[in-house]
Amino acid sequence: KMEPNLYLVWAPLNYYGWGFWPVADIFNLGMAWQVITQAGGWYSYGEERYQGEHRMKEALAHNPVFLEAIKHDVLAKYNATINVGVQ
Repeated sequence: KMEPNLYLVWAPLNYYGWGFWPVADIFNLGMAWQVITQAGGWYSYGEERYQGEHRMKEALAHNPVFLEAIKHDVLAKYNATINVGVQ
């Protein structure tokens, strides 16, 4: 007999009382697609700069226009990558 495979998945279930937090997902995608840049402990998007990941995420959480701008840029980069060579 064989035992079933076990999978371990890490997810921040309760990030400061938010549960699953879409802001953190957008932040992580922004970092992965280089929409948000990091220089030492500073995170920046355009002219906005924040010291520390937590402060950047708080700014995103409290400013929906800022969050949508990053989301728009991430999706634009993603779609540009997907549509390369498509005519």
